[in-house]
Formats: sequence, structure tokens, C-alpha cells
Amino acid sequence: MNRIAVFDMHGIIFSFDKNISKSGNLLDEAIKKKGLADLDDIRRYLEFEFEIVREIIDKKNNDLGVYEISNAIDVLVSFVSRGYKIVIVSTSKVETTKVVLEYLFRQKKIDCNIIDSFEIFNSAIYGEKDDYLTWKEIFSNYSFIEVIYEDNKKYLNEALRAANELDFESRGYTRIE
Repeated sequence: MNRIAVFDMHGIIFSFDKNISKSGNLLDEAIKKKGLADLDDIRRYLEFEFEIVREIIDKKNNDLGVYEISNAIDVLVSFVSRGYKIVIVSTSKVETTKVVLEYLFRQKKIDCNIIDSFEIFNSAIYGEKDDYLTWKEIFSNYSFIEVIYEDNKKYLNEALRAANELDFESRGYTRIE
């Protein structure tokens, strides 16, 4: 049986420094400056998000204040070294998730090629994270999921509900320790 560990991105692996933003959300501020007034237009929001994150990380100045949470990158690498398949479920585009992971891996001087072995899902394609059917559709690609890391308790409960319906008996955590 394949060992699989599922990770959320924002709030589990990384976050943004809220101290460098007037509103507490520099990404939303940057997206509004680029011209998207309606932040509820999820498709356009994700396009703008990718452009801004890529642009800022490519400049290597980290204007968004992206930082790793709780040695999360070391934990990902540890799971891989123990034979786990890493699955990332994020509300961002797959490309945005990869850019952020590459940035964090480079910060730690870890080979970014390991990211190619991760399976990354944009949950917005499947629905909302607060709906267990979204998780169930993603999880149905696997025969078993051992552990799920999701910082939002409601989302974690829905992920565990989906895992339970698939008879996975997964363990869930709201943070990496």
C-alpha cells in the first residue's frame, strides 16, 4: 500500500508576513492594484495571484513576505525520505503552488527537483474546501491516505469525512509539529 500524506499550502507550509501590509493581506492589495476589483471572481483572482507571486519571487525580493511555517519543508522532505507520496491540496493554481514551493526549497538550499514527485491539486477546480465532496473527488485518486494536514478545522473535518467515506481511516492535523 502506498503511503500518502496530504498537505494544505497556506497556513501549513507557508504564510505571508501580515506586518508589511496595511490591510493584513498584501496579496489582495497587489491584486486590486493590478486591476481586479471583484476578488470573488475566483478564476481571475487565481490568474492575478499567479502573476504577482511569480513576478515577486522572480525578482527575489519577497515583497509578499512569504515565509515557511514550522520547518514544513524539512517535514515534506522527511516524509518523502520515509517513502511517502506527497499530495498538496491548495486553493491556488498548481503553478502558483509550485512557484512558492520552489522559493521555499531554494531558501533552504534543497534540490527543487523533489517537487516534481509531488501531486498538486487546485481544489477550486473541484469545488470548495468546506465541502467534503471536493476532498472526496481528489482523494478518490488514491487507494489510501494516511495523514492530512489542513490548518482550517472545518476544512480538515470535511477532508476527514471524505477519507472516512473512502474507508481510509486517515489521521488529521491542523499544524505541523
